[in-house]
Amino acid sequence: MPAWGDGAPVPLKDDQISAILTYIRSEWGNSADAVTTGEVALIRGTTKDRKQPWSEKELLALPSDLPPASVAK
Repeated sequence: MPAWGDGAPVPLKDDQISAILTYIRSEWGNSADAVTTGEVALIRGTTKDRKQPWSEKELLALPSDLPPASVAK
């Protein structure tokens, strides 16, 4: 999947990414919580030096409760 950050041809802002993720998480019978702009900013900040795409193995190894909702609010 192409990058959505600064390296993308048309970089998406944190609020745009949170809107996309919230839509995906709430459509098609899903009822997950919204993804906040703060959560996107937190993850983007902690992974800003990453230069390569995430592998499936790496994504599956991430804790399911990241980031803490209290940090992103």
